[in-house]
Amino acid sequence: MIKVIAFRNGLNCGRCVTPVKKGGGGLSCKDHPVCEKWQLHRFRKTYATMSHHNGASVKTIQKRLGHEHLETTTGYLADVDDQEEKTQAIVNSTFAFVNK
Repeated sequence: MIKVIAFRNGLNCGRCVTPVKKGGGGLSCKDHPVCEKWQLHRFRKTYATMSHHNGASVKTIQKRLGHEHLETTTGYLADVDDQEEKTQAIVNSTFAFVNK
C-alpha cells in the first residue's frame, strides 16, 4: 500500500525495475508502484532513532522492535551522534556527585 501511495504522489525514484519474470518484462517504478525506496520496514529505523532521541533506552527499543540481539538494535541507531548536547548532559550528570 505504501508503494501505491508513493507512486500516486510522484515520490518514486524512477530507477527501480522489478526482476524479469517468465513471459514478461520487469516493471519500472517510473510507471508502476514498485519503487524499492518505499518499504514499510525502513520506518523502523526512524521509529528507533526518534524514540532514542526522546529518551527511550536501547533495551526498551530492542523489546519494542522485537530484536533478539542488542547488536541488531544498535545497528538501527548507528547514526545517533554521541556528541549531542543532550547526550553529553546525561553523561556528565551521571558523575556530577564526584566533583562535590
